[in-house]
Amino acid sequence: MESGILSIRTIFGQQRRHLVPLYQRPYVWKRQDQWEPLWDDLRGLAERLLAGKETRPHFLGAIVLDQVRQPTGYIESRWVIDGQQRLTTMQIVLEAFSDLCQEYGSKQKGSALLALTRNQNPMEEVKDVEFKVWPTNSDQHGFRTVMRAGSATEVKAAFDCDADEVAVGNTIGDAYLYFHRAIEQWLDLDQDGYEERLDALFRAIPDLVRMVVIDLGADDDAQLIFETLNARGTPLLPVDLVKNYLFHKARSREAGSGGPVRQILVHVRPRFRVLARRDRRRPQRPCAHRRVPAAVSNSQTTRRNWKSTSVQRLLRTRGRQRRRTEDTYGRIVALRRRLPPVRRCQPESEGAELLRTSAGDGHRGSAPASPRRWFTGGARTPRKLRRRSRSSSRFW
Repeated sequence: MESGILSIRTIFGQQRRHLVPLYQRPYVWKRQDQWEPLWDDLRGLAERLLAGKETRPHFLGAIVLDQVRQPTGYIESRWVIDGQQRLTTMQIVLEAFSDLCQEYGSKQKGSALLALTRNQNPMEEVKDVEFKVWPTNSDQHGFRTVMRAGSATEVKAAFDCDADEVAVGNTIGDAYLYFHRAIEQWLDLDQDGYEERLDALFRAIPDLVRMVVIDLGADDDAQLIFETLNARGTPLLPVDLVKNYLFHKARSREAGSGGPVRQILVHVRPRFRVLARRDRRRPQRPCAHRRVPAAVSNSQTTRRNWKSTSVQRLLRTRGRQRRRTEDTYGRIVALRRRLPPVRRCQPESEGAELLRTSAGDGHRGSAPASPRRWFTGGARTPRKLRRRSRSSSRFW
């Protein structure tokens, strides 16, 4: 296994294909959650370069690549075990930026950016081998359409959409249109300083965006490494993120004196402990896109959350059943109270005399009718019927 921190220019500058396996999920990044934060980071890098400030590289994450055996004469290839969302997004950003440079007349910069998205091997016979990143089957059509369109207008026409629409219904196509529109609005060809902004963005994206690249060897287990990076470990709580941010800012400003950090430790640490305990007691539902059963996950936190969620669901179900039983019992009691008393038959009737004889218990006709016998006119229920209807008489 070999690892290193490489820039976008170094990763995509080689003649190499990054293949996404068939079993990987499709491209799922969205505008609000991933595209907008990424563009804010890229724009921030370019603006710091414009202002002449010290600019640190932007860390985009880690990718894991596995070896692919290729015959001699073929382009070198790698399986993307982890990080295909980042690689696909950066290819879309580079393609949108390259198309804008070509439209605005900066053909030299456009060709340099295009070299980061295309492989140069005219003798290769494999279809679509020119693309440096090749997604899974469900995204190949949209990726090919976007990369070969050349402009936002052509992308909309390829997906049969009007020229004034901002989305085409395809995730990769929507990502291209978003970055194309965001870069175009920030460059602002009609305002002064367009060339300076173009140069700053051209330096920021290929050189200042970096990723940790992990190249696996022949003896490394790719699946085990993928599970270790994605499905193990305890997720950070919101209070942990806020705490780390505050301490990082305080430590960067203290310049070795220790003053701000000590103040935070004295005044804020007890409150953070209370919030952390409160957050850990609160059950958290697993992510919708990665539901791991409790028997499969190795995280105790995940098992505890699944168990608490199941218990709460069971208690809610039992509560509903209990309320239904109480409502039914209350309705029966109310109905029984509203029923008029049963009039006894007159003794002059032969049938009434027989009825009083069968209903009596040693005192002929003097025994009052019990509530069990209200609906039978005072007659005692036969023994066989009493045995069969015993389960239905518990409300009486």
